[in-house]
Amino acid sequence: MLDRIIRIISRSLIAFAVFILVLSICAQFMGNESETLEMSLYQLGNQGIAIETIFQGFLLSLAVSCINEVVDLFHSMLVLWKTILRVVLITLTAVLFIIYFDWFPSDLMEAWVGFGLSFMLCFTIACCFMVYKTKKENEEYQRLFEQFKERSRYEDHSNQSSEKIISK
Repeated sequence: MLDRIIRIISRSLIAFAVFILVLSICAQFMGNESETLEMSLYQLGNQGIAIETIFQGFLLSLAVSCINEVVDLFHSMLVLWKTILRVVLITLTAVLFIIYFDWFPSDLMEAWVGFGLSFMLCFTIACCFMVYKTKKENEEYQRLFEQFKERSRYEDHSNQSSEKIISK
């Protein structure tokens, strides 16, 4: 149980760091534009991030980490379905946060397009990272399996030689 709590907290902090970094970069480049001034995310313009936005970002990060932890509990579910469930739940959670905390006006199409594009970009980066990680793990398992087979052949050959000597 403690391992699960530590995993949730560490995932939350990583997601929170990414949230703050992306928000800081966006605020720096477009924080003073007239459209962004009506968004609570950029209420301070390019001067900084409001404390309430920081806490909202941490709450979202914590929610995303909890969603990931719950989805990971479905051990028998196919990876594809787990991924689809994860993306749907995280997207719904993010949309609820956007609407509830009024991060940007719900009728501002440019903001929703930006949200969709950034979400897809982050999802693509995460998928590429997971594919790379899985490929490297599979290569390592394959290498270890080959070593195991080689050692098994050697041990079988040694055992057969020993049996021949003992039988004589």
